[in-house]
Amino acid sequence: MTRDEAFERELHRWVRWFYDQRERLAAERSRTAVEALFDRERRLLTGLAGQLMLAIALLPWSGVAGVLAGLAVLYLGTIISGAWTLEKERALTRSVPPRMIDAKAVRAVAACPELDSNAQALLVRLMNLAQLQPTPRSLELLRADLRETLALPSLAGWPFLHELADAFDGPDGARLGALDHHRPG
Repeated sequence: MTRDEAFERELHRWVRWFYDQRERLAAERSRTAVEALFDRERRLLTGLAGQLMLAIALLPWSGVAGVLAGLAVLYLGTIISGAWTLEKERALTRSVPPRMIDAKAVRAVAACPELDSNAQALLVRLMNLAQLQPTPRSLELLRADLRETLALPSLAGWPFLHELADAFDGPDGARLGALDHHRPG
């Protein structure tokens, strides 16, 4: 295997790692959203059960009709709320299959322009920095190197580097590398 082939292979692994990490972060955000959704559902059902208890307590004044109305509200509210919650949960937990992540990585690497030795060296440095345990200093170095790399005319047009910069400059930048700080492969 030549040096260029080895670099291409490492580049593909790194790009794949990035997309995989980004998907894992999205899945983590989805789990948090689902927990909040189920908490909202629990509060709603508690309210509906409380309404039924109130109808039972008021039985001497409202009669059987009040209890039946309370049961109907509880029954319909539970069914409607459950159906809505399940639909929202399905929408929140949709994930990208691994083959789609692979295809995205292949497209990103295919879009990579020809690289001279300086560009390759900068990319190797970015690969290493992106996969470190995130610290304020490592993130600062990564962002500085990303800006330097994007300033190169040969790499400025590579969309993957812009995605990488957006991800690490975003609010979840520090968490992106913290999900899994093992080398890809």
